[in-house]
Amino acid sequence: PNNYDILLHDAYTAGLYAAAPVPSTPPAVTGIGLLPDQNISLTVTGAIGTAWSLRATSDLTLPRPWPVIQAGAVTTSPFTVDDLTATNYPQRFYQFSTP
Repeated sequence: PNNYDILLHDAYTAGLYAAAPVPSTPPAVTGIGLLPDQNISLTVTGAIGTAWSLRATSDLTLPRPWPVIQAGAVTTSPFTVDDLTATNYPQRFYQFSTP
């Protein structure tokens, strides 16, 4: 899920010219803001069509799971993702990934 394959095909000879894995880059957080209700809003950039997952944890002590709290696909860039449960935690750490 973290790579895309690019295949080049010639319609005239039906020949395959190349197959190369292209790593997908997870969306990147470019800004963070506080919503009026004190929850968090993240501004994110990424390639259109890229699937993403937002993971969060409130404790960095290992071992610590990073559960997915939201997921989707980039349809516009930049875009915003709001964590409407952030106020339920004394601190919150985020990680974007490609699923």
